[in-house]
Amino acid sequence: MKSRLIVIAGLLAASLPAGRAAAQVADTTRLPDLETTGTRLPAADGGNVASEGILTRREIEQRTLRYVTDALRDQPGASLVQPGPVGSQASLFLRGGNSDYVKVLVDGIPMNQPGGLFNFANLTTDN
Repeated sequence: MKSRLIVIAGLLAASLPAGRAAAQVADTTRLPDLETTGTRLPAADGGNVASEGILTRREIEQRTLRYVTDALRDQPGASLVQPGPVGSQASLFLRGGNSDYVKVLVDGIPMNQPGGLFNFANLTTDN
């Protein structure tokens, strides 16, 4: 019975390819670099792939926007939620994020703490 086990082990060892590690290296293929962007178009080096919107003073005056909430409603990547009438709590969600993580600056002055909520309801465009 011992002789059978030795023969079987010898056959298994003989069936394995010599230099198995070398065979794996030879099968390796180098793929080209892959660029992933938020759009279907390739991004230029140093280009911004995020959507952005600029609302000028002239546009605000032409559209007669009185509250910042009205100006933010049409901006790309911005969702404004105001469940009640004018003056009720209004929250801004940028690019699907949480409204607590929107940093608000008015003339460069922070209006909320990091991670803090800001109520846009009473912020007028003349600010």
